[in-house]
Amino acid sequence: MNAKQVFIRSAAAALFALGSAAQADTYSFSFTAGLFTGSGTFDVTGSTITSISGNVNLSPITGLTNWFGNDNRFSATEPYFSYDGLSFTTADLTKFNLYRGEGSYRLLDSGVGSIPDMPTRDTEVEVLSISAVPEPQTYALMLAGVAALSIVARRRKAA
Repeated sequence: MNAKQVFIRSAAAALFALGSAAQADTYSFSFTAGLFTGSGTFDVTGSTITSISGNVNLSPITGLTNWFGNDNRFSATEPYFSYDGLSFTTADLTKFNLYRGEGSYRLLDSGVGSIPDMPTRDTEVEVLSISAVPEPQTYALMLAGVAALSIVARRRKAA
């Protein structure tokens, strides 16, 4: 086996390992619900949301919280959230719970300065958008495929 064949086989093995690495899935989200507009990303391992970042009305989301019976479970298909929903807190200490209610998504909020852990509003979500964020491995594999096609094309042209 010559050096070129060793290199090609090593590169193929590395790309396979890169493409099969276990990793959390990342999703982007945005919503509008009454007075609130929010957007950001969250990571999912299995069916559990493990982290979240973004903003609600320009207040940064500081992390997940255990509020109002949430389970922080996610499904990549409708319905995305269960009745227990996704709970998170923003920098102004407002707690939110995005959940699937009767036939629609709802946003429960604690309000700023309200009685701790008591919901102040339960608003219907007018717009909810959730989409998967491609992982870096996707781009690496696509680039490797394009490189392989160009090498094959170059060899055919030279022959």
